[in-house]
Amino acid sequence: MSLSGILQKIPDRAISHDTCPLTIYVSSSISTNVRNALGSGTRYANGVAVADIERSSLILCGKAFADSAMLKDALSALAAPVLSARGGLPVPGWLLSSCASIVLLFAPVEVIKSCSEIQDVLVSTDSGVVISSKQSSVLFPTKSRAPQLFTKPATVVVVSSDRSGSLPFLSRI
Repeated sequence: MSLSGILQKIPDRAISHDTCPLTIYVSSSISTNVRNALGSGTRYANGVAVADIERSSLILCGKAFADSAMLKDALSALAAPVLSARGGLPVPGWLLSSCASIVLLFAPVEVIKSCSEIQDVLVSTDSGVVISSKQSSVLFPTKSRAPQLFTKPATVVVVSSDRSGSLPFLSRI
């Protein structure tokens, strides 16, 4: 029995009939030619994830399937045109739930990871938000909260940091 025959029998998901299907190709190793084309260095030592937007394909080589950050980056790249076509705006930020308000936060990953107070009120600890005309949601829910839709963010906060100390520390903003 073919895989498509099994998938078509699942009543609550129309995987093979979706208007934007995704094909995933997985290779357990990276050929020497591909490694040479990517260049030297340790950046690609464990694997490569490539998003082919035109063909709605995700190509995983080596141990890329085990690197969640690499996978999320590739999936975000693939999802962006589909989300945009359906009225959403994908942004590389975080949703923060404070009282009854939703806040869109843009900050360096290092700042988010270093501040446990912010992590406690984040909807998801992973970056990635989709905003539409009426609501917002996270791309990758990571907390025990069930994935859900939120109202549009009432506030946008942009945080930056520098090592010189000339910008205020996050807790002062």
